[in-house]
Order: sequence, then structure tokens, then C-alpha cells
Amino acid sequence: MEALPKGDNKEFTEKEYWNNFYKQEAITKQHGFEWYAEYEEIKQMLDAQFTLISKGMSKQDAHVLVPGCGDSKLGHKMRLDGYGHVLNVDFEEDVVKRMKVEVGVEGSEDYAKMDVLDMKEIEDHTKDIVIDKGTLDALYSGKDNKDEYKVSKYFNETLRIAKVNSGQVVFISLLQSHILKKIISFYLVNEHNDNKHHENVITEIKIQEVITHSRTTKLEEQFIGHRVPFLLTIKRTEFDGSNEKMKNFKTNMEKMISVNGNLLSLEDAKKEVLITQMLNLQYGNIKELTSGRIIEINMESASSETHKNLARFKLVLVDSIEEETIKKNNCAILIVPQGKETYPVYSTESGYERLSESVGHSRLIVVHLKSGNRFESFESVKKELESTIVRFAQHGHTNEIPYVSEGKDIGSRAMIGKKYKVISDEEQKFDEDATDEYEYQDEYIIEDLLGEGDEKKYILRAIKFKTRLGEIQSDFKIKKKKIKAKKANSQLVKVRSPLWKTNDDEFLFIDHNELNSEYLAAMIAGLSSYYTMFEESTRKEKNSYFLILGTGAGILPMFIHNTMNKIIGSLITVDIDETIVNIGRDYYGFNPGNDSSFKSEIADANEYLRNGAMPGKTNTLFIDIASSDANESYIPPKFALTDEFFDNIKKALCPEAHVVVFNTCSYSESDRHEINKVMNKQFKYVSFIKCDESSNRVYFLSDTHSSCLAKSADNTIKYFFKTL
Repeated sequence: MEALPKGDNKEFTEKEYWNNFYKQEAITKQHGFEWYAEYEEIKQMLDAQFTLISKGMSKQDAHVLVPGCGDSKLGHKMRLDGYGHVLNVDFEEDVVKRMKVEVGVEGSEDYAKMDVLDMKEIEDHTKDIVIDKGTLDALYSGKDNKDEYKVSKYFNETLRIAKVNSGQVVFISLLQSHILKKIISFYLVNEHNDNKHHENVITEIKIQEVITHSRTTKLEEQFIGHRVPFLLTIKRTEFDGSNEKMKNFKTNMEKMISVNGNLLSLEDAKKEVLITQMLNLQYGNIKELTSGRIIEINMESASSETHKNLARFKLVLVDSIEEETIKKNNCAILIVPQGKETYPVYSTESGYERLSESVGHSRLIVVHLKSGNRFESFESVKKELESTIVRFAQHGHTNEIPYVSEGKDIGSRAMIGKKYKVISDEEQKFDEDATDEYEYQDEYIIEDLLGEGDEKKYILRAIKFKTRLGEIQSDFKIKKKKIKAKKANSQLVKVRSPLWKTNDDEFLFIDHNELNSEYLAAMIAGLSSYYTMFEESTRKEKNSYFLILGTGAGILPMFIHNTMNKIIGSLITVDIDETIVNIGRDYYGFNPGNDSSFKSEIADANEYLRNGAMPGKTNTLFIDIASSDANESYIPPKFALTDEFFDNIKKALCPEAHVVVFNTCSYSESDRHEINKVMNKQFKYVSFIKCDESSNRVYFLSDTHSSCLAKSADNTIKYFFKTL
């Protein structure tokens, strides 16, 4: 259809466009094209506003002007609904003639050919309502100085024609940024210093979001899409110019705009309208309940104390899958305690569905408190959300939204910096009140989270990617211990945390003998099923050679070094990211030290193998590498599944005894199938452990040994470490 706009509405300002538009059979067959909303969708707001402004006038006595009416039946339906005198005007003569015939105009309703920039046929201050539906948007593209002149002229006409005190100017518009800016600058700021219409008059602007049905035509979809129309009302009230109090009132009043019932500054009003439009463009009509729909939205608030451009909240809108529950049209809010955001119930589709079912509301708004921010209390979070979270409730929900969180504990989480590095000098004085300095913040966030297990409290220290805060790069537990003999505590790595204070006879330490991550524990559990390989080495009095590709923060290397040191002949750990390794040294206690059998290398894993690292010596090879490309959907990166990579792996392996422990992670069944096919192609003996709480699968690959369970997995692990 050639009449459809292409990208923006610049051509809508040309008369030729509209002449062609109305002549097209595909359009005219619709017998009235309604931009943005049907009359029935705005009737309630129009009636309420008329009652508020009209000072007792009946609808039957009201005089209405619809400028740029086109073939819309807005004016006609207003007359049928009781508005007594309606004049529809348009500069396109053909459409004016056609509409006169179609609606069968009577004495109280008329259509007239008229240019909205110069409606000289209409006397000053004679209309109670001047209502524009889409005309302003078509008239003003914001891309041409000529448009500036046209729209100012049009605005002057609306002020000239509308009554003061009892009249109103109404725009039904998408209120794109340039449109709203122009309305504010003309009607409130008085950009042209035109005192004719602004002196001794208080101007009030009210904006309301229009509730509309889904778009039904190709034209609406292409031009409007998911944009939201707004109903903007301008009311003007005269006052005595000698009254200084009223002058001050005018000054203050015209600094504010009402948006959906909230009185906002001019700048905040612009932001609120823009946010509403952006949300709908990105997520569709979020105000409409859709059974089973789940939408995730990152929500900005005040800037993070330490990181700019970080979202403060993640909201998950969960609409019930039960039709009867949808009909209730109620809404509730649940705040996820910090540290629990990765629990399946708060992070998976099935978890959200279970939550929704248990709460029993039409819509559940699940609030995640994002990393990199500080939250004081449950009540402070509620207060911060109260003015904005209502925009995420569905249409028709006007009551206060209840919170259904279990208790008021939002958890304790704190970002940490240099102040909380591993303690290297116990004699150095610690300044509790010193300002912390945050390192590595362009790439990573390091934070402590206060947790509580079956036995005791602990601190979980986690590294998160700044660009992917939902993913934890590395984490471990910090525990508390009583000070005993100096020798007994000398091997422990001591730290401090802002979340857990210690008495003089206590200290906090990193427990390198425990793996908090499920997939790391799976790596060791699976390795233990190769205990026969290590038994053979022990009998032959041979030490084992370990190679780890993917040092990370050093959690796995430190665990292996501490628990298997009796059989280690060499432990080399490799990572391409020097930053994450340095974080491991400073905050996680990763310390290869001066031990020649324990080395950390900074290198690309593929290059390291290709260059002949430990040729023919490696007994146990751990592979835990990820792509730096956030678009890659699984671990490992694609190059690590190539024949070349596996050829390089085999060059490093000891031909008599070896096992490869290979971590993978994918959310796609087809990807998992492909990874499994590659593994079985490359090695004779293949097994894997599937992690319950994540999408990780840890593979165990060998051409020399198969895994061997000793009665049960638990017994296998116990026997393994007993053997070591």
C-alpha cells in the first residue's frame, strides 16, 4: 500500500499525501479510519474532564470542534453521545463531502472544509472543547523548521477558539518527545512571549494514558505499532493581573504537569511519558493481562552509588495461567531477598508459574534487587518503588498493590573494594570508617552476601560480570573461627567483610577446602570415580600431573592444591583473563606462591595447548572456559568443540593414564545434543554428571580408564580422598 508511511511521519504534513490517502479504495472501504483509539475508549476520560471544567454546563449545550477530522467518526459519536453542537473540519474537500453523506449530518453537527492553521470562519472563544485526534502528530514531524511555524500557528488557533475558564483543548497523541516538548514550550513556557494568550491566565496540563485494544489494521501496525496514545487536556483560567499571590501561583503551577494522576515537574513528566512509550515499544502492551505471559524488565532508579548505568531493579511480570484468576484483575508484588535471585523458584519459568499459582493474583510483579546497589530495608524499597511500580499493574487495577513477600528480610549484600582484600599483614591497622575504593569496576562487581545454612552463618563472596549480573563468575564461603594457637591458624587465609563483624578473639577466613559451586563439586565428584587410576600411580610411586584451563578466581586450583597435594607432581593453571586472576589473588586468596609445582599462567587455552604444554604428561585435565562473546549461548566456546582443539588436548595427555574433566553449560536441548555428540566422537570412555540446580553438564573423558563407582557416589568420593 503506497500510502503507508515509511519510517517517520514527515510526509503526513503534506496535503498531497492526504489527498491520495483518502482516495485509495483500500482505505475508504473502511468507512471511517480511527487513529489511535475509538471514541468508546476515550469517552470516560472526556466526560470526566468535561464535568470538571464545564462549571455545570450540560453536554447538550457544549460546542465541540474537531480539527483535522479526516474520515474519523469521533465527532459524530460525540454528538450521538449527547454533545449538542459538533463541528468537524478538514482541508481535504473530498473527505468532507463523503463524511456528510455517510453520517447524515443534522443541524447540530456539520462538516466543513477548513485549514486548521487558519480557521477564520470560527469566532474567538466560542468552543467548549477543541479535540484533536492525530492531527497534531501528522502536522508536526519535528524535522523541519517549516513545521515549527505551522504548529505554532495551529496552537494559536486552538487558544483563540477555545473558551477561557470553561473550555478545554484536548490532544489525543502519541506524545513523542518532540510533540510533548513543543506543547510545553508553547502552552506553559510561552516561547514566543505572546502575551495575547498567556498574560493573566493559569494554564494546567493533564496527561492520561489511553487504554486501547490491539491494533487491527496494517496501517495501525506499521505507523503506531505498540506505541501508547495519550489524552492531553489543556485548561486555562483567567485571574486578576494585579493579584501578586495569583501570579506566584501561576508561576508554580505551570512548572508541573499531571501524568496519570501524579503531579510531576516538566522534565519528570517528559521522562514518564517516554518511559511508558519505550516499555510498550519493547515489550508490547504490558497493561493488558495475557494468560501465562512472563515479561522481564530492567528498571532504572537513582544511580548506583559506585557504578553508573546499572539497573537498580529487575521486574518480572507474571500473568496467571488460570483464566478464573485472570478474571479477578488483581495484582501483587513480591520482593526477592538478596542472594536468592538465582534460586530456581525466582529465576526459571516454571518457578515463576509456581509462585503465581501460590499467590493467586492475576498479575504477580516479582522484584529483584540488582547487584551493585545498596538497599537499606524492606520499607525503603517499598517507598522507592511506590511512585513507579503502579505503571506495571494491568488496566483497571486502581487499588493499592499489596506485597506478598515472606517476611520483611531483604537479605544483606555489600559491594567490596580494596578495603576488604585478603589480609596480608595482620599488624596493619584496619580503619573501619575509611572510604572503600572499588577496583575492576569496568568489568566486574565483587560483593559479599550474608547467608545462613543448616549449621552456621557465612559470607558468600561472589564475582559477577558487570554486563551479566545474573551470572556468578566465581564464589566461595567465608567463615568465622575462634583464635587458637598461632600455628593452628597460620594456613588459613584471613579476610574481613562489611557484613560480619568479629570480636577480638575471632577472625574470618576463606575455606578453600569447600566448593560452593554445584558444577565444581560435580567435577571433583566425577573425578573421584577414577580412583583406580590414582591407585595405580600411587603403587608405582608416580605423582600425577594436573592442568587446569580456566583459572578464574582460583577456587578450583586452591581446592585441588589443598586436598590432593600428596599426589600432585605438578599443578599448572591457565587463564586468558589476567584481571580475574588478580581478583582471585587479592580477594579470594588464590596463591600459587613460590612452589614450583604450582604455577599460574596467563595465556589463551587453545594457544597454550597448541604450543605443546606438558606434552604427554597430563594425567588430569580440567577444562572450564567460556567465550568472551556474550552472544555465544553455551559453554565452552565454539573453538573448544573443534577437532583441532581435541587434537591439541590429546597431545598434552599421558597416553598410559588420563582423564579430561570438561565443564559445559547450555540452555538449548539441540546444543546439548551437539556437545554430547562431539564428546563421544573424541574419546572411548565418556560419562557426564548433570547438575540439578543449573544447566551445567560435566563430562569425563578418557581413552585409558572408565569411571568406577564404589557401591555409591558418596562411598566413591570417601574412598577417593582416603586413597589420596
